[in-house]
Amino acid sequence: RVFFKQGFEKKKKKHYYPLILLIDIELEIKAEKINSEVKINSITKYKQFIDAEWSIIYEKLDRITRSQAKVVFSKQAIGDLATQYFSERGVSAGGRISADDMIRISKGTNAKIISSLGIIHSSHIGTCGLVEEKQIGNERFILISGCITESVTIFIRGSNLKVLDETSRCLNDGIMIVNRLMKNQKIVGGAGSVEMKLSSKLRRYAQTLTGKEQTILGKFAKSLEIIPKVLCKNSGIDQLKIISILRKKHSNFDGWDGIDIENGRVFDAMENYIWEPLNVKINAIQAATEAACSLLSIDSISLE
Repeated sequence: RVFFKQGFEKKKKKHYYPLILLIDIELEIKAEKINSEVKINSITKYKQFIDAEWSIIYEKLDRITRSQAKVVFSKQAIGDLATQYFSERGVSAGGRISADDMIRISKGTNAKIISSLGIIHSSHIGTCGLVEEKQIGNERFILISGCITESVTIFIRGSNLKVLDETSRCLNDGIMIVNRLMKNQKIVGGAGSVEMKLSSKLRRYAQTLTGKEQTILGKFAKSLEIIPKVLCKNSGIDQLKIISILRKKHSNFDGWDGIDIENGRVFDAMENYIWEPLNVKINAIQAATEAACSLLSIDSISLE
C-alpha cells in the first residue's frame, strides 16, 4: 500500500515488464523545520533563492527519468509536483512505503534501495512481470506480480480490527506449521489422538515401576489427557464418555483414535486427515514439561 498525492489519476495503471527504482529520498518541497533567516538586498536575489529550491528537486526528477525507470517507490514522501511530473512522463510513483515493504520489493525485483541520485547504475534497477494499481475496498494498492523471487501477498478483510487480528494470527500459525512440515515431513494424528496414545503407553510403562516413579509417571500420563478434555469441552461433548472410550481403544489397539468434534464421536484421525507435524508436537510437550519442572523447583509456591 502506498500514499497517493494529487495527480495520481493521470498516471498509467498498468506497466508490463517495467524497470523499478527504489529510493530513500524525499521528493517534496517543504518548509524548514527549524527557524532560519535570510537577508536579501534585491528582488533578483529573492527570485534566484526561490528558483534554486525548485531547480534542486527538478534535477532529482530529471535524473530519475533518465534512468528509464517506469515505476518509482520511495520510503519518504513524493509530493504533488513530483507526482504530476512523473504522470506526464508515464512513470508511476508511490511514496511513504514502509521499510518492510521496501525490503520485500527489493528481494522480489532485485532492485537496490538507494539514498543518493548522484549515479544510478543499471544494477540498482530491478524488474518484474507486471505492476498494476487496483482498488480493493476503499483503499488503493499497487500489486507487483511476476517477480524474480516467488512470493505471495494475502489480503485479509474483516468487519473490525479484532477480527482482522485474530484472522492474521490464525493464518500466521497455519503458515508456520506448514513451514515446519516442509522441513520435517513426519506427522502424527491430531484430534487428541497422539496425547491419548502417549498417555496410554505411559500408564502401561508406569505399571512396571514402583514407588514415587510410578506415581509421577501416572500423573504425567493423566496431564496429557487435558488436550482431549478441552476439545470435548469446547465442542460441547460429554468428556467422561469420550475419554473413557479413547482410553479403552488406545489400551487395546495401537491406532490413532481421536475426537470427531462435529459428530460427537470417536474416529481415526489419520484416515480423516487430521494431522499435526511431529516437530510442533514435540516442542509443545517439551515446553510444557519444562514449565512444570520450573514451577516445581520453586520451594516458596503455596498450593491451595
